[in-house]
Amino acid sequence: TTHLSPQLPKLSVLEHDAMPISIVNLRAAMKSPETEELERQLTALTTRRLTHERQLFVLERRKMQLLASEKELKGLDNTSFWNGSYLLEGTLDRNGYSKDTITISAQLTPPKGGAPIAIEVSGARTNLNEVIDRLAEKVCASLNLARSVVPWNAADEAQKYFEEAKWALKWNRLEEAQNAAESAWALGKQDMECALVRVDAATGVKTVLGE
Repeated sequence: TTHLSPQLPKLSVLEHDAMPISIVNLRAAMKSPETEELERQLTALTTRRLTHERQLFVLERRKMQLLASEKELKGLDNTSFWNGSYLLEGTLDRNGYSKDTITISAQLTPPKGGAPIAIEVSGARTNLNEVIDRLAEKVCASLNLARSVVPWNAADEAQKYFEEAKWALKWNRLEEAQNAAESAWALGKQDMECALVRVDAATGVKTVLGE
């Protein structure tokens, strides 16, 4: 119920007002282990943040094998399913690296070959949640969407995912535990407690603090 309650307002959105959006990727201009981790965090943050907008429906595109049932439920053909949404992608620090500031140069491509909309946001590297919040605001403004009334609280959401990860780990549902733990980490719960759950979920071995 804690996860579903913020999404309940979406049930009242009429079909012609619903706006499907797919997050293709957020890629760093320069590759390193650190930037790969940053890409994962920012993509997860963007996904979580945009799901809180009432009219936006974020389509899952990373687990392709699970999409067949979604298409069947909607009764869509392949063309309308793949081409019926806006595509969001972007580059991190395209014009050079700064140790204090991160810049996302994104583009929002409309369905059916419309002209891409350029979006750029910057912010402190120590506060990725705020940077993604700015990105979401610009996406909504570009689509002329009314903003959600309830503010996004990344810390509360991170705690919910962390509790979900612990529950899944307890019942040996490792893939679910890993996904939830990664979401909690991306949303800002980057402490030892969450780090251990991430390790346990990835390895399937219970970590004892100090080993």
